[in-house]
Amino acid sequence: SGCIGDWVCHVLDPSYWALDLDMPEAITAETKGYDPEKHAEFYPQGVKITYEFPAKGNRGPVKIIWYDGDYSIPQPEELAQENRKVVGTGAVVIGDKGKIMHGSHGAGGCRIIPEAQMKAYKMPEQKIPRIRGSHQTDWLDAVRANRQAGSPFEYGGALTEIGLLGMIAIRRSGTRLEWDAPKMEFKNDREANQLINPPYRAGWKLG
Repeated sequence: SGCIGDWVCHVLDPSYWALDLDMPEAITAETKGYDPEKHAEFYPQGVKITYEFPAKGNRGPVKIIWYDGDYSIPQPEELAQENRKVVGTGAVVIGDKGKIMHGSHGAGGCRIIPEAQMKAYKMPEQKIPRIRGSHQTDWLDAVRANRQAGSPFEYGGALTEIGLLGMIAIRRSGTRLEWDAPKMEFKNDREANQLINPPYRAGWKLG
């Protein structure tokens, strides 16, 4: 599953958690140097995937655009004015009140942009409990204490589903796929649905 399979959980996690995103309602992929028929077993040299998440609760709809390879994260104007580079592996979050840039693995190096707004910001009191050690250690501690881990399988599974939906969108590059999460099927594309649960290769089965 290429770059998105490797990195989506590490990069999308902060926005997915903070905005309570759930599943997208539509996914559209653009690719470079890729033919879905000839290169079906390979990952494109450039990928841009647009995820559309519906409104939920008090927030409006959210659009997330994934860039990798020959597609780079666009540099915000504020960074250009400060002669600063956009993050290589990470995200730029654009809201109606400002912008945030962060790296991967828990929003490493998170900063408000422009830098003047970051310097003026006062950190809030810490209210969210932190885990001790690594997430692997936290999972083992959760098993021993019979509690939910900081990153339970349901959460990781949802992020994985988003990444795999992106992989199907790559195979159907240029088509806006409408996703029905409860039914686990696309509303508008028969070929995409055939990729959701493809048959196992000879000699393999699910026990």
